[in-house]
Amino acid sequence: MKNTIAFLFAFLVTSSIFMQAQTIVSVNPDSGTQCERLTITVTGENTNFWQSTNFVVLKQDGHEIRALNNTVLHPDTIEGEFIFSYDDPTGVYDVIVDHWLWGGVADSGAFYLSPVVNPPFLVQTSPGIAHIGDTVTMEIIGENTHFDDDDISNNIYFKSEIQNGFSPFSTIVINSSRIQCQCYINVYQTPGQYGLQLHNELDGSLFLENTLTLLPDSNPSEIVSVVPDKGYQGAELSIVVTGRNTLFQQGTSTMFLSMFGYAPIQPDNQTVLNDTVIQGDFTFNYSQSMGLYDVVVIENYLSYITKEDGFQLLSGGNAPYLHSIDPQNVNQGTAVKFLIKAVNSHFEPLGNMPAITLINGYEELYCHYISVIDTVTLEANFVFSYANPLGLYDLVVTAPLDGTLRMENSVELHESSSTPAIVLVNPDSAMQGQTLSISVTGRDIVFMQGTSQLYLSQGNMTINPTTQSIVNDTVISGEFNFLTTLPQGYYNVNVDNGYAWPSLVLTDGFDLKLFDFVDEKDIVAFLTFYPNPVKETLYVKRNYNTSGEFMIRVFDVQGRLVLSETLPSGMSTKKLEVITLKKGTYLLHVSQGLSYQTEQFVIQ
Repeated sequence: MKNTIAFLFAFLVTSSIFMQAQTIVSVNPDSGTQCERLTITVTGENTNFWQSTNFVVLKQDGHEIRALNNTVLHPDTIEGEFIFSYDDPTGVYDVIVDHWLWGGVADSGAFYLSPVVNPPFLVQTSPGIAHIGDTVTMEIIGENTHFDDDDISNNIYFKSEIQNGFSPFSTIVINSSRIQCQCYINVYQTPGQYGLQLHNELDGSLFLENTLTLLPDSNPSEIVSVVPDKGYQGAELSIVVTGRNTLFQQGTSTMFLSMFGYAPIQPDNQTVLNDTVIQGDFTFNYSQSMGLYDVVVIENYLSYITKEDGFQLLSGGNAPYLHSIDPQNVNQGTAVKFLIKAVNSHFEPLGNMPAITLINGYEELYCHYISVIDTVTLEANFVFSYANPLGLYDLVVTAPLDGTLRMENSVELHESSSTPAIVLVNPDSAMQGQTLSISVTGRDIVFMQGTSQLYLSQGNMTINPTTQSIVNDTVISGEFNFLTTLPQGYYNVNVDNGYAWPSLVLTDGFDLKLFDFVDEKDIVAFLTFYPNPVKETLYVKRNYNTSGEFMIRVFDVQGRLVLSETLPSGMSTKKLEVITLKKGTYLLHVSQGLSYQTEQFVIQ
């Protein structure tokens, strides 16, 4: 242990001495000028520069210039590519070869940045006047600038002292001192004086004050008519809006009605008829406030026009409301059909089909099926699972013409009075070799298509149905194929119901019996077997009136297949070696297509 500590101490001391001995011996070139690109080579002594971990930095007080690219030429030599901006302060800089993890090596005052002889500046922009709503091609002229230098990004912004400015949506660099840009001046801009701010990596940030005068729109877009300008609650209405100096476009332009403090009324459909006319198909309901609405048309994503108080929504008469719901008390694990009565409503399957919801806090139950009986009467089917919270639910009915109708605390959900269970399996038994449809009836449960799964189980063995269907809310049916190789005996009947519903099990609810075909024959016995009892070899002989191939299978009394052979076409007698089988009673089953013959024999 002492030797290890001594070694580590010696290593740290040596490393410390080694690090202190690192120096920069040359910087080439050791000076540069603003507004130029320059590659600087730094050579060190006792250094160990690594690509991607070391980088060259110039520092002056709080200002730092980092190389855009760094290339390690040798463990003692690194090269950095710099761009010096007009914004970079002139004077002496420390040269540092930094490391991303543990610092680096520095040479104080090793580089000098000189001022550029002919500094860049902006001369003018043209045109000097523009209107709100215009799309303008602006030309920017500079002096001693570097607009077209490789890998330079020219960021342009027209700035106002009053509000936010705007930037061009496209830029074309003509040469080092000329740029053309296209600007859309949207309706949100404020008239007044705007200055130009342009920035790139070589010229730095250049400013030109009051270079653009922005005037109000010379031909402002406006709404000149709204037809009709009135409508009623509980009615459908097509509204045509005509504008002036507009450019409505299908898919881009949209219209709506707005009242301060309320959600806007959107049309169900809208169509742009031409550049100045747009039509919206509205459905007004009783949940929307009566009064004056602003008519708003969004021309595109940057501009809109408004006609204040351009539309009035009037009362449609007595407002609809919910009167009753029956039943009012329901239990978990049930499917319930509610009868809902309203007053002054306009329910109909085509034009005013309602949606129905039961709400308890954040829990929302949606209707499985709705039937419109008449304009004021609905039937609604709901399913209440064991995951739905107990307590009172609000009834909410929403229809396009009637709006949102609500009856608070209208339905109370109670805990189920009994435990969900399987109460009937029909039939509850089958023979091996049968294909059978089994129906299972449950209590306090609702079986769901796609969720509920019926199966039989015995130990680790599971028998799934080949097909399954939901007969009704409490009955599920499955068709099972009971192979003769399946173990006989009692099986559990299971229905898995997924989330929110318990899984049901009826222990030993189904009995699979040993196939009962002893001494059953077709109309004519086609094979003869002997001897019986048998000790070693059982002979199966074809009768005179038979032909073709036969399948021969031997089962024990538990229904297990213990031997399988074929009697080929053209062979009269087949020998079955049964000496390896245990003594006892066995069943011989011979089949050809749909014809069969079964016999019982004994091995001694």
